[in-house]
Amino acid sequence: MHFRKDGNVYCLRLQKGQEIVESLTQFLKEEYIRAGFITGIGATDDVTIGYYDASHRTYVKEDLKEAFEILGLNGNITIVDDAPFTHLHIMLGNEEFKVMGGHLFRAVVSLTAEIFITAVDMNIERKFDSETGLKTMNI
Repeated sequence: MHFRKDGNVYCLRLQKGQEIVESLTQFLKEEYIRAGFITGIGATDDVTIGYYDASHRTYVKEDLKEAFEILGLNGNITIVDDAPFTHLHIMLGNEEFKVMGGHLFRAVVSLTAEIFITAVDMNIERKFDSETGLKTMNI
């Protein structure tokens, strides 16, 4: 991974073979970023996405192993158990120009990923919400 910083904005370039969620989480720990937002584009050919089934209070996941453009990666940074946590969604485009997306669990970079992080000076923790069954932002 390569990165540059200007004030509270970070520009990252992940390389082939790096896993996005894991790499971002490690970067946030090293830079001590505890809140902010993430946006990016790139390519992957090994990704796990999902959606939250509210009636069963569980994520339904699907592993996809084909070439995709990452049309959009976005999310936020908060704190879970005193560590940075990324809540990410992804839009993917395939060779048939079909688009799919959902909650991002993992994605391995196949060519490159270009990601911007904007850090904010807040400490937003996630707490379990019994109404949704999710850890939501405690604001």
